[in-house]
Amino acid sequence: MRRILTMTLTIALAVAGASAAAAQDTEPGADEASDVDDMPMVEAPAPPAEGTAIATIGDTTWEFVLDGDARVQCNPDFGGFFFAVLFGQDEDGQETVLSIQADPAGTRAGVQIGLTTIPGALWIADPNVYISFPDLEEGVGATVTIDGASATGTGVFYDDRSLQEARQTGGAYEAGLMPGSFAVTCPAL
Repeated sequence: MRRILTMTLTIALAVAGASAAAAQDTEPGADEASDVDDMPMVEAPAPPAEGTAIATIGDTTWEFVLDGDARVQCNPDFGGFFFAVLFGQDEDGQETVLSIQADPAGTRAGVQIGLTTIPGALWIADPNVYISFPDLEEGVGATVTIDGASATGTGVFYDDRSLQEARQTGGAYEAGLMPGSFAVTCPAL
């Protein structure tokens, strides 16, 4: 499933094309990471025919609508997993992505939220990061609650771009971990 998600996101990033990423308003530090329980849960969007989603990382919120884009996927039972890849735009008009895969219990979940631009900020809540980066601060991961065609959850996210840059340069990862929440409602069948 991770390979499918990675391939889907890679294709989506390639299609989006390379453009300059907008500077972030604030650079989160390690001391800004907080307990995910303190993060207010976003409400699941109403289930319109096309489906919707909302995600928040720190002080930034993105909204998504399933609009018929060929890259969009939203399936509450994709081989036993809740699987969604949705696209939207941030306040600067840059394309953003929300990607969720979660098992029915919501305990094995991977969530990605951020810009599709290269290099773009992409916040990821997937504990598999510790395979490649065992020294990363503990806590990365997400919990998802699935209710029919809707999924809501919270997580602790790392900034993938900053972590990759730290790895390549041998420098320290300074972006820290950020709490986030998300909600997706797939289209009514």
